[in-house]
Amino acid sequence: MAAKTAQWSTLYYGQLPYLITFAAAKTNIQFYIIERGNIAHPKAVGSDLCVHKVIKGWSNFQAAWFTDIKLLEEVYKATTDSAGIVHAIEGPVIHESDSISTGRKRSLSIPNLTNDHYSIVMQPMGLRGADAMPKDEAQLARAAHGCLHGLEALHKADFVHRDLRWANVACTLDRAYFLLDLETCHWADKIPKFHMRIWEGLLQDTKYTKASDICLLGRMLCHLDAMQQPLSTSGMSFKQLLSQPVGQASTAIQLLSHPWIVCQGLDCRVAGAQPNERYIA
Repeated sequence: MAAKTAQWSTLYYGQLPYLITFAAAKTNIQFYIIERGNIAHPKAVGSDLCVHKVIKGWSNFQAAWFTDIKLLEEVYKATTDSAGIVHAIEGPVIHESDSISTGRKRSLSIPNLTNDHYSIVMQPMGLRGADAMPKDEAQLARAAHGCLHGLEALHKADFVHRDLRWANVACTLDRAYFLLDLETCHWADKIPKFHMRIWEGLLQDTKYTKASDICLLGRMLCHLDAMQQPLSTSGMSFKQLLSQPVGQASTAIQLLSHPWIVCQGLDCRVAGAQPNERYIA
């Protein structure tokens, strides 16, 4: 580490007083601070990593999704002790002109935030995008398992996600999946004041319901290449349940009891973002 950080080019680092580095071995990681002029004595810092999410122009986002900070505080609070869904460890807060608005009475040390910014600190971390895509039936079942845990937590509190896409899902290296981006959540069984193309055919009496979420999850899973391959008998049965019309959709709890999922209930450790889970490599 000392050899790699021996030369501090001002072209890259300017006059930074320290560098943040890390040493990793498989899934273990340790972060260090190396001070300028003292590279032989790196200082170890915590490996309890988190994500700082910032939405610039909160008022525009709020108007587009018809949400508010109080609702989101309730969403994160209601799912604190649930698996399959990302957890807030600080916030959410709104950074206004001269103050921070939050029901949790906390302030975030995030630099360069100006007026009208929303921010939240979340854990755990995980793989996203193409890295998180299920590649086979086993991974597909784990993805469905984790996402259903997240939806069950939201639905139990009478919330819906409304934006179930792979961009809003993450997983660990051992494929434990969980939901992200809870800023799109809202109360269940409400008539949306806007329309999304992915909601086509999913509303019930013009309302977005918990069944709408289940069908949206079904579309997300069923369009994957892994779901197009020959599946086991239980996999095919599960796919058929996910493909039901919204009026015949199963609940998250019912789907978690399906043989393809084999959820262990309160003892389940398949879903990602277990309560009090922190850093995920």
